[in-house]
Amino acid sequence: MIKKILMISDNDITSSESLGVTKKLLGQYKAFNNLGYDTYHLCFKDRQGVLIHGEDTAVLVKPQVKMYLTYIKLLKKADKICKENGIDMCYIRYPLADFAFMRMIKKLHKICKVVIEIPTYPYDNENIGNVSLITKFCFSQDKRNRFKLKNFVDLVVDIGEEKSIYGIPCVNIYNSIDLDAVKFCASNNKEVRPLHIISVALIRPDHRFDRLISGLYEYYKHKDKGEPDVVFDVVGNGVNDEKEKLMDLSEKLGLKEKVIFHGVKSGPDLDSLFENSHIAVSTFNADRENAGKTSVLKTREYCARGIPFVSSLYDISIPEDSDFCRIIDSCESPVNVREIIEYYSYIIAHPDIHDRMRKFAEENLTWEKQLEKVISAIG
Repeated sequence: MIKKILMISDNDITSSESLGVTKKLLGQYKAFNNLGYDTYHLCFKDRQGVLIHGEDTAVLVKPQVKMYLTYIKLLKKADKICKENGIDMCYIRYPLADFAFMRMIKKLHKICKVVIEIPTYPYDNENIGNVSLITKFCFSQDKRNRFKLKNFVDLVVDIGEEKSIYGIPCVNIYNSIDLDAVKFCASNNKEVRPLHIISVALIRPDHRFDRLISGLYEYYKHKDKGEPDVVFDVVGNGVNDEKEKLMDLSEKLGLKEKVIFHGVKSGPDLDSLFENSHIAVSTFNADRENAGKTSVLKTREYCARGIPFVSSLYDISIPEDSDFCRIIDSCESPVNVREIIEYYSYIIAHPDIHDRMRKFAEENLTWEKQLEKVISAIG
């Protein structure tokens, strides 16, 4: 029987670069505790390797010259923590199967159940573009070691629909949220000028926000006098210089005042931006071949806040006939902004949509409901 759980992650929970992942980890930690399990969290805080348990935070590894060295030293302590605290299950956010990770799980599987959550699968395309030498090194090790995982891992948690990964059985869950940390801020559904479209996410090339920016250019080029102004609020930092590329594109197209880059926002500042918004954006992924379903963190927050959204991909946790998500074409063309405006007219005509979104999140998108699946599957 599972009574004590050790979460292990390679994320710094104080970093502003990955707020979405931090929210997820803290939400999972809280959910395991809410479900009645005595939970510990081995992670990074202010670049230090720490062990969190309740209100206590013990510093185990001081910052090293390179973060990767801190990571290596921290993973070496996992088996000792499990033995000293009688851990029954390790729940690990999968980094990559480098030598330090493999060394750790070889020891852990002799002590307790080992569960790894693979946030994105397949993930080889993440090793494309401007990545560090250490990341490339870890990917090369992962390709050699990943098929050995089945010898040391009892279960894979898949944010998707896979039945097995690397020969290990999967349990499928949805990305979820801590509802207590998300303010419900539904619009009052009246005609507004301008119409604000918001995205709150790590700005990645595959989100294809350039399609919306190009769509805004086309919209304003042919805009009638009676049509509303439309503003795109982009919240978050970027990867691989994607934010800077979008800023350059906006300036080139004369949209500097219509596409606003706010950087990372949280707390009351983020609440204020949502309260001023009317529709949110998930992704405009344009790859038809790989287009399918997704399970991204930001759509959970949109549901909890009660703000309808548009996307080019269906979400695995949201019924395809749902009216609080409008699917647009997955292609290379600029987004048709008038289609988004038309969708907002639908929202105005259905004022209960915001309450229904919040209720849906309460019934389906909490971490407690998803992590119960993990405990049931591990036995």
